[in-house]
Amino acid sequence: MQNTGTSPRDLSLPPVSLTSTRERILLKSSEPMDETTLMARTLLEMSAATNCAGGGYSDISAVSTLSYDEETRSLSIVPQTQMPASYSNRITIATGVADTSSNGNSIAFPHVFCVVLEERAVPPVPLAPTEVTLDSSPFSPDGHATNDEMSFALVADAAATAVAVRIRRSDTTVRILPEAVDGAGTYLVRWDGRNGSGRIVPNCHYAVELAIENAAGIASASAFTSVHVDSGIGFVGVAPRF
Repeated sequence: MQNTGTSPRDLSLPPVSLTSTRERILLKSSEPMDETTLMARTLLEMSAATNCAGGGYSDISAVSTLSYDEETRSLSIVPQTQMPASYSNRITIATGVADTSSNGNSIAFPHVFCVVLEERAVPPVPLAPTEVTLDSSPFSPDGHATNDEMSFALVADAAATAVAVRIRRSDTTVRILPEAVDGAGTYLVRWDGRNGSGRIVPNCHYAVELAIENAAGIASASAFTSVHVDSGIGFVGVAPRF
């Protein structure tokens, strides 16, 4: 993001500084402001224009996150509508926002701030996980502390930020195992044989889908394998397939 400057139109508003990162805009006041009126009277708009002089702004306040920190006297704005190319955000603080310090100022005229968000690089789509292997120990999640877990090992590429293992019985998902990762490497994800409610699953063959996500939440193509849960016999059959 590039801060293109601020333009307060009168001196009744306490001095405000504007800073921004790629995902957040921060307006910091030298004096405390009334949170209720500040939140109600702040308008956030977006335009595809690459400078603040452009038009075509639309209101994105309802789909963005605004919060006020009294201790730091900061209004935090996280635009939820974001574009890969450069675009502008315009913040308007309307009249009637009170200064809660002893000065008791209030905004007599609207104050307009503008910031240009620079072009966002789209993270590469990760490759499908490779070399999926399973722990060859018998898988019998019966609570006897022997072979109660199944481990899935997979190799991820440099774009990876998360791994998701989805375990299904027929068309029903019984468990999703998310795991945060950090780039290329071999990762191990463990399943304790329980469903999303914490109960041990019935003896059965289960399909396993493995996928990798990048920082934007874009998933790779999936890899597949299967496991057989048999608490009585303690047998597991594994047949990786891609």
